[in-house]
Amino acid sequence: MLKKPGSVFSISVSTASWICPSSALNGAPLDARASASNDIKPEQIERIRVGTNNHMPTTLLHNDPKNELQAKFSMPFSAAILALRRRAGLGEYTDEVVQAPATIAMMQKVDFYVNAEADAAGFHGLITRIDLLNHLRRRMK
Repeated sequence: MLKKPGSVFSISVSTASWICPSSALNGAPLDARASASNDIKPEQIERIRVGTNNHMPTTLLHNDPKNELQAKFSMPFSAAILALRRRAGLGEYTDEVVQAPATIAMMQKVDFYVNAEADAAGFHGLITRIDLLNHLRRRMK
């Protein structure tokens, strides 16, 4: 029996599958952020800062994705689409959504960088800070 989308399940000793349209590295951390940021409207967002360990940028290497395949390996796209739609399912990982002006504008607000605190937390370390236009900040670990 499959668990909810975004969960990891083991197929054999050496293989696992991810039930999510994006990379497993950005799926699980962003899943938690989707529910935590539901009260933030896209038009309130000035900046989204996603601090991570030094391993993630080598896999999530598309900071400016042009199509759905690149978006699956893009933290800026995943963060942007969660901010815009509050979900990141198969319907969001399409060329049309990736290339939409609203998506591109929100991705330009995302900083994806190596953060010492997140790096110290281990392989899945991630710290997200959302700066709002009213100068409030929301930080999630």
